[in-house]
Amino acid sequence: MMEKSRLISVIIATHNRAEYLPAAVKSILEQTYQNFEIIIVDDSSHDGTPLVIQKMLDKDNRIRSLRSEENIGPGAARNLGIKHNRGDFIAIMDDDDIAKPERLEVQMHMLEEYLDVHLVFSSVSWLDDELKQVKIFPGMVERNAFPKEPSEIFNLLYLESNKIPNATIMTLNSIWDNFQYPENPWIGEDWFLFMQMAASGVRMKP
Repeated sequence: MMEKSRLISVIIATHNRAEYLPAAVKSILEQTYQNFEIIIVDDSSHDGTPLVIQKMLDKDNRIRSLRSEENIGPGAARNLGIKHNRGDFIAIMDDDDIAKPERLEVQMHMLEEYLDVHLVFSSVSWLDDELKQVKIFPGMVERNAFPKEPSEIFNLLYLESNKIPNATIMTLNSIWDNFQYPENPWIGEDWFLFMQMAASGVRMKP
């Protein structure tokens, strides 16, 4: 039986994604594991995103929202959401992605099972306009070839670019006492974060 006291905080940073955000949030609301909160950080959206978020807040009290009136970028927006979390675990979700229904449950159990691992993630499927799968990234996860040791992970990330899809990660809450997303640059901030974690000996598992 799942332990209901284990709260997962799902952080979604968004900027002008009114068209895609509802589907992303819906995929979390339909998870097999239901003890979560969703923190949407609106990074100064000027389209219909604020209205879309308000409609979500009115429908489900597990959804909370923060807003930056200044466009601070994805790293800073995620840091803001993480700062206000209440969970035992932190999951990152992007505003234009869709999570499989069992994502939270599987990842939480992985972190509970592998006590030396502090970050788990998965591969992602890239879809075309007709929602047909065109690619799986990174392929090395599907081949069970992702390195196990933090030093090897660092070398992989440093030499071959980021191989950890940011929108799929879940971590123990405590890891954020020592790390945060770089707030500048706005591109590759997740890559820099994962290299910092790997260099510090953080164990990661797909």
